[in-house]
Amino acid sequence: MKLKGFDMEKMTLAKLDENSLAFKNSKLLFLTDIPLMFKGLPSVKFNTRYHNKYIKFELNTPQYVYVAVGSHYPNPLPDFFENMQDMLQIVEIKSSAKPINVLTTYLNNFINLILV
Repeated sequence: MKLKGFDMEKMTLAKLDENSLAFKNSKLLFLTDIPLMFKGLPSVKFNTRYHNKYIKFELNTPQYVYVAVGSHYPNPLPDFFENMQDMLQIVEIKSSAKPINVLTTYLNNFINLILV
């Protein structure tokens, strides 16, 4: 799979691994409790404060695209997105190495039909 058309200043491509960084520009927020079916998949990680009104990128083959939306935000996705009812967590780790803040994130799914 090849991904193009996204802003490298605001996002990066990385594997979705347990205890990996949750955002491109944060060294304190980590992903935990990733459902098994999502572990190791390619992921796009954004900066913590992504303010654009849309996300745009192109894939060279048809793919399933999963979007994680923080449960503390209103769901910005159209109704045709299927709520997978799967969750992962974002954990903030301070220098004391104790989990300080846990944010639950919901995963939603749709089929991306863009062909490059």
